[in-house]
Amino acid sequence: SPVKLALAKVQADEAGKGHRLVLEAEMIDKQAFAELVRTQSWNDRAEAAETTSAIPAPEKTAPGDFVIAVDAGHGGIDTGAIGVDTKTEEKQVTLAFAKALTDRLNKEPGIKAFLTREDDEFLSLSQRVLIARQNHAGLFISLHADTLKQKDIRGATVYTISDKASDKLAADLAERENLSDQIAGKETVAEPPEVADILLDLTRRETQAFSISLAESVLNSFRDQVGTINNPHRHAGFRVLQAPDVPSILLELGFLSNADDEKRLLDETWRGKIADLLTDAVKRYRAAVMANGG
Repeated sequence: SPVKLALAKVQADEAGKGHRLVLEAEMIDKQAFAELVRTQSWNDRAEAAETTSAIPAPEKTAPGDFVIAVDAGHGGIDTGAIGVDTKTEEKQVTLAFAKALTDRLNKEPGIKAFLTREDDEFLSLSQRVLIARQNHAGLFISLHADTLKQKDIRGATVYTISDKASDKLAADLAERENLSDQIAGKETVAEPPEVADILLDLTRRETQAFSISLAESVLNSFRDQVGTINNPHRHAGFRVLQAPDVPSILLELGFLSNADDEKRLLDETWRGKIADLLTDAVKRYRAAVMANGG
């Protein structure tokens, strides 16, 4: 992936055995990378050190802004689910919703939202988490529209992270979503033994509590406005929700395997309604966090 050098320094080795060269890289977009290559100079250090923001970044953030990463699930070679009637690909549905939600959130004062992907490109699950953390996001919302064998099941579902799945539907969904990297031929990196139970040990319990609060706020907004499945707040071990310091939810907007849901998922008016309701949920969540000194 395109990256820029964010830090390069030599420091004494902690064990007193010489020195270490420390290099830190940050993800950037293709245009920024191309510009860095164009202006690269081995002779002019100042010119070579031009800064570009990590990708993608919210525009013109100010101190105190509430930054939100909006993640359009799937992308590129990973098409996601396929619509039962129109054969629409999930990656197209999620990107359209992500753009609508980001635009709506950015109309609110003090809120800055950005997309993890802005076009039809593949991002690994770890890249999505990294982009959110690198941009100091206070929330991470991943949008999806799955399929089920049971064509009659329809409605929205909100998922949060947990080391144990709440039910078989949640477990099966997490297993499918976590295969995204393998679809693109990328190996899933195994965590070291000390962080093997990353779902609860590395994910701070307070972050998990905030994630649950966000999920409840979303469902409160949806009540009597958007249909949901039975027990609409579920949990499982989603890799894309593993940021240890960013409250995160995965929102299933509906099921492309259900003809009625599919029609709504492709309806621009309904998309706008969902964006409005999610924005209200985020505003209530933010107000509650600020009231508690967050």
